[in-house]
Amino acid sequence: MRGSTYAAPHRAEPADPSPKATVITLIVQIKSVFAVWRARACYRRALARMGERELADIGVNWSEIAVEAGKPFWRA
Repeated sequence: MRGSTYAAPHRAEPADPSPKATVITLIVQIKSVFAVWRARACYRRALARMGERELADIGVNWSEIAVEAGKPFWRA
């Protein structure tokens, strides 16, 4: 097709975020990290409290639990 031109749709550039939006985003991210850390800590405490039979039911042994429960909450 000679003579015809295709104009790509115009994409609006994202506006610079306001300082307030940046702070809100940061707070949401921090809350999310704390929620993950808390969940890990609760999970590891629950594993540490399990008995032999419960551990056998989920297919793990004490050595695996000791490794997992010994990790600090910030480590995955």
